[in-house]
Amino acid sequence: MQHKHINRRNFLKSISGGAALMSLGSLASLVKSNPLALEPRVRVPNPFVTGEGKPILVCVKGTDLHQMLTEGFNLLGGLNNLIQEGQDVLIKPNLNMAEPYPGISSVDGIVEMIAQVYAAVDCVALVGDQGYHDSSTVYSYLNLQDAVYNAGGMLLNLSATCNVRRSTWAPSKPDFLVYSDVYNAPVIINFCNLKRHSWANLTCALKNNVGTILGPYAEDTRGYLHGFSAKSTAFLQEVAEIAGLINPELNVVDARSILTKNGPSVTQGVVKVINRVILCGDMVATDAYCAQLMARYDSTFTASSIQPTLQRAEELGLGTADLNNVEIIEVTQMRGDANDDNEVTVSDVVYTINNLFRGGPAPFPYLAGDTNCDDTVSVSDVVYLINNLFKGGPPPIC
Repeated sequence: MQHKHINRRNFLKSISGGAALMSLGSLASLVKSNPLALEPRVRVPNPFVTGEGKPILVCVKGTDLHQMLTEGFNLLGGLNNLIQEGQDVLIKPNLNMAEPYPGISSVDGIVEMIAQVYAAVDCVALVGDQGYHDSSTVYSYLNLQDAVYNAGGMLLNLSATCNVRRSTWAPSKPDFLVYSDVYNAPVIINFCNLKRHSWANLTCALKNNVGTILGPYAEDTRGYLHGFSAKSTAFLQEVAEIAGLINPELNVVDARSILTKNGPSVTQGVVKVINRVILCGDMVATDAYCAQLMARYDSTFTASSIQPTLQRAEELGLGTADLNNVEIIEVTQMRGDANDDNEVTVSDVVYTINNLFRGGPAPFPYLAGDTNCDDTVSVSDVVYLINNLFKGGPPPIC
C-alpha cells in the first residue's frame, strides 16, 4: 500500500531536514510546565478483545517478519481498530545499549513496524527510547535516524519530562520523571524483545517501559529502581509500578531470536532462534505467555520467577496473568515443523507419529503438524509429509 504523507508529517520532515532529531516535548511542553505531579498516563481501552471481553494474544511462527506481522495484526483485529486517522503513534523499541539484536531492537524490525502502522492508517509514526546508553549513541550505532526517516517516520530525542506518580504512593516515594513525548502520545506500541535479565529475571513487555523514564543515571528514576536488590520482590514489583505509569496500548514482542541464560546484554547470554512474534493489547498477559516461552527454550528459567511483577501488575489493573482468561491464537507459517526445530525433516514425521500413536507431545504450535491444511493433525498429515520428503509431493504450505 502506498502511504499518503499528511501535512503534519511533511512539516516535521521539512524542519528536520532528514538529519536533526526532533522532540515533540519541545513543541508541546504544557505537561512539563505543570509543577504538580500527574497521575499515570491513561491508555486507550484495549480494542483487541473477544465478545466476552477476553484479551486476544496472537503468536505467529515464521521466517518473514513482514508476513508474520501482517498475519498477526489481521488475527488481532487490525491496527485501524486502535489508531485513528492523523494520530501520533509512538513506537517504543528496546534500545538499551549499542549492541546487536536481540540485545536491542533491530533496525529491520523498527522499520517494519513503521510500515505496518502506515499500511493500516494515515498517521504519524514516531520512534523513541532512552536506555542505559544515551539514545544518541544507540541511534548512531544503528544508523537509525536515516532508517526511520526513509520509512516515513520521525526519530525522537527524548528530553523534556513531566513528574508522574500514583496518588496511593507514600510521600517518601519520589515522582518518576516520564518523558513528555511518551506521556502525551495518543497511542503507544510497546515494541520489545524477549530476554533474560540479571536483575528482573526476564525483560519483555512490562520491563520495556523503563526506557520511558529519565535516564541514564538519574538518581530519582533509574537510580531509585536500582536501589533495590537485584531480583528482590521489591525490585520486581517496582517494574510493574513503572509499567503502570505508561500503560501502552499494544505490545509487540520480536521473538525471532531470544536471549537465554542471562542478560540483558548479548554478551551475557545465549541467543536462540525461535522465529516468533507475539502481539497483545494486555502487557501482563504478554509477559505471562512469553515467560512460558522462555521456560520452554531455557531450562535455567522458571516462569514463576517473575510472579511478583505479574501479581503487582494485576493489582494495578494492568491486565491478567491468568492465561485461561486470554484468547490465545497460535499460528505457524512453517507447516511441517512439528518438533519446532525450524526445519522440516523426517524427524518431524517421527515426532507426529509419536504424538498420534504413542502419547508424545503435540506439535508446537499445534498446526505445525497440519501439513495438508485441513485444520487438524492426523495420520493423513504424516502421509502428506512423507510424500513431500521422499516422493516429490507438494510442500506443506497453507
